[in-house]
Amino acid sequence: MLNYGKKYPEDTIVTYMPKIFGKLIGYTLSVIYIVFFAYEAARVVRDIIEFILIAVMPIMSVYIIGIIFMATVIYGTYTGIENLSRAAHAFLILLVLLFVTE
Repeated sequence: MLNYGKKYPEDTIVTYMPKIFGKLIGYTLSVIYIVFFAYEAARVVRDIIEFILIAVMPIMSVYIIGIIFMATVIYGTYTGIENLSRAAHAFLILLVLLFVTE
Protein backbone atom coordinates (compact mmCIF):
# COMPACT_ATOMS: atom_id res chain seq x y z
CA MET A 1 0.00 0.00 0.00
CA LEU A 2 1.31 3.41 -0.92
CA ASN A 3 1.67 6.12 1.68
CA TYR A 4 0.65 9.24 -0.21
CA GLY A 5 1.38 11.43 2.80
CA LYS A 6 5.08 10.71 2.33
CA LYS A 7 4.87 11.04 -1.45
CA TYR A 8 3.23 14.50 -1.19
CA PRO A 9 4.58 15.94 2.10
CA GLU A 10 3.55 19.53 1.40
CA ASP A 11 -0.05 18.68 0.41
CA THR A 12 -3.13 17.80 2.39
CA ILE A 13 -5.36 14.89 1.46
CA VAL A 14 -7.75 17.26 -0.31
CA THR A 15 -4.98 18.74 -2.46
CA TYR A 16 -3.29 15.50 -3.44
CA MET A 17 -6.45 13.58 -4.35
CA PRO A 18 -6.74 15.41 -7.71
CA LYS A 19 -3.06 14.64 -8.38
CA ILE A 20 -3.64 10.93 -7.83
CA PHE A 21 -7.11 10.34 -9.30
CA GLY A 22 -7.27 13.11 -11.90
CA LYS A 23 -9.12 16.41 -11.76
CA LEU A 24 -12.75 15.27 -12.02
CA ILE A 25 -12.63 12.24 -9.73
CA GLY A 26 -10.10 13.85 -7.37
CA TYR A 27 -12.12 17.03 -6.84
CA THR A 28 -15.30 15.00 -6.43
CA LEU A 29 -13.65 12.83 -3.77
CA SER A 30 -12.25 15.94 -2.08
CA VAL A 31 -15.71 17.53 -1.87
CA ILE A 32 -17.20 14.27 -0.55
CA TYR A 33 -14.39 14.08 2.03
CA ILE A 34 -14.99 17.66 3.23
CA VAL A 35 -18.78 17.30 3.35
CA PHE A 36 -18.58 13.97 5.19
CA PHE A 37 -16.30 15.26 7.94
CA ALA A 38 -18.24 18.52 8.27
CA TYR A 39 -21.41 16.47 8.71
CA GLU A 40 -19.76 14.21 11.30
CA ALA A 41 -18.39 17.23 13.19
CA ALA A 42 -21.85 18.81 13.24
CA ARG A 43 -23.37 15.59 14.59
CA VAL A 44 -20.75 15.32 17.33
CA VAL A 45 -21.29 18.95 18.35
CA ARG A 46 -25.06 18.42 18.46
CA ASP A 47 -24.64 15.24 20.54
CA ILE A 48 -22.42 17.07 23.03
CA ILE A 49 -24.91 19.93 23.28
CA GLU A 50 -27.77 17.48 23.85
CA PHE A 51 -25.75 15.67 26.52
CA ILE A 52 -25.05 18.97 28.29
CA LEU A 53 -28.73 19.86 28.15
CA ILE A 54 -29.84 16.50 29.54
CA ALA A 55 -27.16 16.05 32.20
CA VAL A 56 -26.35 19.51 33.47
CA MET A 57 -28.56 22.34 32.21
CA PRO A 58 -32.05 21.15 31.25
CA ILE A 59 -33.58 24.64 31.30
CA MET A 60 -30.90 26.35 29.16
CA SER A 61 -31.52 27.10 25.49
CA VAL A 62 -29.87 24.93 22.84
CA TYR A 63 -28.67 28.01 20.97
CA ILE A 64 -26.91 29.51 23.98
CA ILE A 65 -25.12 26.25 24.76
CA GLY A 66 -24.16 25.89 21.10
CA ILE A 67 -22.80 29.43 20.90
CA ILE A 68 -20.77 28.97 24.07
CA PHE A 69 -19.45 25.59 22.91
CA MET A 70 -18.51 26.85 19.43
CA ALA A 71 -16.90 29.99 20.87
CA THR A 72 -14.75 27.75 23.07
CA VAL A 73 -13.76 25.59 20.11
CA ILE A 74 -12.95 28.64 18.00
CA TYR A 75 -10.92 30.19 20.81
CA GLY A 76 -8.99 26.96 21.37
CA THR A 77 -8.32 26.58 17.65
CA TYR A 78 -7.23 30.18 17.22
CA THR A 79 -5.00 30.59 20.28
CA GLY A 80 -3.89 27.01 20.90
CA ILE A 81 -4.63 24.34 23.45
CA GLU A 82 -2.27 25.81 26.07
CA ASN A 83 -4.18 29.08 26.26
CA LEU A 84 -7.47 27.21 26.35
CA SER A 85 -6.30 25.13 29.30
CA ARG A 86 -5.11 28.26 31.13
CA ALA A 87 -8.51 29.86 30.64
CA ALA A 88 -10.22 26.67 31.87
CA HIS A 89 -8.00 26.70 34.96
CA ALA A 90 -8.95 30.32 35.69
CA PHE A 91 -12.66 29.53 35.28
CA LEU A 92 -12.30 26.47 37.51
CA ILE A 93 -10.92 28.62 40.29
CA LEU A 94 -13.76 31.10 39.76
CA LEU A 95 -16.38 28.33 39.90
CA VAL A 96 -14.88 26.84 43.06
CA LEU A 97 -14.98 30.28 44.71
CA LEU A 98 -18.60 30.71 43.67
CA PHE A 99 -19.60 27.35 45.15
CA VAL A 100 -17.69 27.99 48.37
CA THR A 101 -19.28 31.40 48.91
CA GLU A 102 -22.85 30.18 48.37
